[in-house]
Amino acid sequence: MPVTLPIKPLSPTFERRSRNYGRKYGYRMRAVRAPTVTSNAVAKAKSKAMAFKLTNGRTYTSQARGLARKLVKHGCSQEFVGIVVKDICEAVGVKVNRNMSRPTMGRSIGEGGVAVKIQIVMKWRGQRDGMLGNAELNSVRGGEWTGYDYAYRVRSVWRVKEAIGLTEMKEAYGIGAR
Repeated sequence: MPVTLPIKPLSPTFERRSRNYGRKYGYRMRAVRAPTVTSNAVAKAKSKAMAFKLTNGRTYTSQARGLARKLVKHGCSQEFVGIVVKDICEAVGVKVNRNMSRPTMGRSIGEGGVAVKIQIVMKWRGQRDGMLGNAELNSVRGGEWTGYDYAYRVRSVWRVKEAIGLTEMKEAYGIGAR
């Protein structure tokens, strides 16, 4: 006949000791892992801080478009602007998240010229003294359309007449994604 020993319940001090041992072990392991976790977090923050954002969502930032326009203005081919920007940033040690394509480059050049024309017209309107002081704006027209998840707004400014007797027709188109 097998001998059975009575099972004694564990004392409350033993249970408390074992529960505290687990906590102590957990704290000790956290302390051991802390330098690694900290160094990983610092490395991740540095890599994100060095990223030059060409895009904001799916649209290129105005800073990136301006940089591309300057490169084209100084002789870089539209086809190679994205590659040149990426190579320059990599040489400096900055990570670039995307390349600008040739068609996008063409659109950004067009937008840059349009913005200049609109600024000129608004300067003509805003001057109160001088030769263009009485410049008159005849009509402002606009329209909107959507395509590919983008909404475009177009405004055109027609016929800026100068008060000095010259009548010229000036046009400026503004296209902006919103």
